[in-house]
Parts: sequence; structure tokens; C-alpha cells
Amino acid sequence: MNLPVIVIHADDAVRARVVEQFDASSGVDVIASVRHLEAGLTALDAQPNAVVLVEQPQVDARGRAPFLDAVHQISANASVVMMIESVEPQAVLAAMRSGVTSILRVDYTGYSSAVHLAAEHVAVIDPGALRVLLVTLSDLPKNPLSSRERDVLSCLAVGLSNAETATKLFVSRETVKSHVAHVLRKLEVQDRFAAVDKAVKIGLLT
Repeated sequence: MNLPVIVIHADDAVRARVVEQFDASSGVDVIASVRHLEAGLTALDAQPNAVVLVEQPQVDARGRAPFLDAVHQISANASVVMMIESVEPQAVLAAMRSGVTSILRVDYTGYSSAVHLAAEHVAVIDPGALRVLLVTLSDLPKNPLSSRERDVLSCLAVGLSNAETATKLFVSRETVKSHVAHVLRKLEVQDRFAAVDKAVKIGLLT
């Protein structure tokens, strides 16, 4: 049985080159070659085991790519190969956070083998993207919070009060109050709203 593949890219020429590679090989069925993300999601909904090739999706304020999250909400089995024109740290990090399997340049000549590897959850990463990823990760601040403080921060992020947090974490309100104070001190902020904002910016909340 051939591997179903969905190709999503706004540039018709790019899509045509990639589809050409699949047409010249065996074992791959391009079930959709589309310009728009929405059409790609529709195709995936009909064939949830497909490998999705997609151009760099937009990254939101939290450093995530909503389209990639949507892919995995539709199908936990779908593998994603991101096609890049240039290496951008934000896009690379967003892709990895969202569970992208492979990151390759649009002019890569081995997409047929890459999608078969992606279907087996084996990554193929462009060397430039890999270098950017390693450098960016090494520059990220280490998480200064304890495991319980991270739990409390997550509760703050969704707007829970100290009482609600205490109930959720099965601890006393005084314990929560103490953890909140530690979070504020370690993040060097004055209130819980600033704590959540800073945590998002430095990657402690994803």
C-alpha cells in the first residue's frame, strides 16, 4: 500500500517540483497538493495517516505554530515535514515544539525517502536548521523553578486563584501562597500577571 502524502505550499512551482519527485518514485500517493492550510487540514481529516509536507507556518506570540498543533489534533498518527526557504530560529523552535518530524529545504532532492522515514518517525533535518536549533537551545535560559513551582505557574497562566490552585494541586492555600512568592522572586517580577508574561517570553510556558 502506497504512503499517502499531502503537500501544502503557496508557491505553485515549489509544489510542482516536490510532487514531481514523488511521481518519479514508487510507494507514494500524493492525495492532495494545495496552496492553503485549510485545504490541507481537510485532506488530512479524510486521510489521517498521511505525511504532511508544509511550508513554514506562522508562529504566534507564545512561540508556537497553531497550524502544526491543528494537524496533531486531527491525527496523532500524522507525521509532518516542514519545507523551509531559509532557516529562522523562531520557525524551527515552533516546529520542534509542535512535533514536526523533519525540516528540509524546499530544494531538497530526497523528499520521497524523507517522507517514508517520517512515516516511521525518523527525522531528517537540514544541517543549517540543526545548527540553528542547537545554538538557540543552548542560549535558552535554564528553568529556575522547581517542579511544584512550575505546576503553580501553570495554574496562574490559566487564571486560577490561590484557593483554586490549592484544590487542584491538593495542597494548602498557604503552600500555594509560598510557591507564588518563590515564582515571583525567581522570575524577578512584581505580580502574577508579569510572571506569566515573562514565563511565556522566555519559554517556561509552552
